[in-house]
Amino acid sequence: RMIEFGCEPSVHTYNMLIKMFYEMGELDRAAGIWCEMDRRGCTRDIDTYCIMIDGLFGCAKAEEACLLLEEVMNRGIKLPYRKFDALLLQLSEMGNLHAIHRLSEYMRRFYNHAMARRFTISQKKKSMNLRRT
Repeated sequence: RMIEFGCEPSVHTYNMLIKMFYEMGELDRAAGIWCEMDRRGCTRDIDTYCIMIDGLFGCAKAEEACLLLEEVMNRGIKLPYRKFDALLLQLSEMGNLHAIHRLSEYMRRFYNHAMARRFTISQKKKSMNLRRT
């Protein structure tokens, strides 16, 4: 409706809409907003990627979330440290050791090497414990 009145939505507006649609369980509408951003020339920010990845994981679309995470890494986008934590935990729950290793290597580009390694080792141990139960 904003557009009808000549007001272009900002990236923050799009982010709120994507998050709202995921919370409502409307994955197609969230994906539609993602695509509309491209059509309107609105550049996605790190929050957009984080919201999409969280939404996909939350809707049991882990494979799609991992593909989007791969895109983030390929583009060299710096994720917030807390987001690394959350993603590594989600990947651990999936038992995806390859993705954990890839993300931890990527994390080292932006954060203290020892800190990244320590966290990755603890997540691998958690993942192994989850797989045993």
